[in-house]
Amino acid sequence: MANWHYANRGQRFGPVTEAEMLQLISNGTVNMDTLVWREGMSEWKIAREVAELRELTAMAPAAGELGTRAAADGSAPPRAGFTPPTRPDGIVIPQGGPELGDRTGGVIPYKNPLALTSYYIGIFSLLPCVGVLLTIPAIICGILGLRAYKKQTAIRGVVHAWIGIGLAALSLLGHVAVTVIGSILN
Repeated sequence: MANWHYANRGQRFGPVTEAEMLQLISNGTVNMDTLVWREGMSEWKIAREVAELRELTAMAPAAGELGTRAAADGSAPPRAGFTPPTRPDGIVIPQGGPELGDRTGGVIPYKNPLALTSYYIGIFSLLPCVGVLLTIPAIICGILGLRAYKKQTAIRGVVHAWIGIGLAALSLLGHVAVTVIGSILN
């Protein structure tokens, strides 16, 4: 029976037995987004990617996604003094790896299509005449992209979502101003 290690709020814990892991899943300390490792694994993984933990979660009385947010680190197995990198709010910062492999270096948030869509629609909303029709969809996609990021920080896209929202709002104001000024001059 393997002993497990897990990362929570930037701290490494373990080893814990399978029974203890079941208890941690039941009380919400470990959920499907928690970074885990056990002997025999080549690297840290998100719990949802480990079949054994999915089975444990199904057995846990109060199992499920209970709100502890952590992301995959993709680093080597635990070592003395290991602490995954964290943001100031305690959320583990994803560092890539096969399960989070980001070939763009994090520049293009392809895992957050709503934020990316907001960004591009926001740019096209600056076009005269037809751009006004794109402002509302850009704002909606941007808000949904921000919500998706809050649920899973590994998908990124906050900057793209805000740029999409900002450009759409700027475009909407510009279109309204042109319409108002045009009606005053006529």
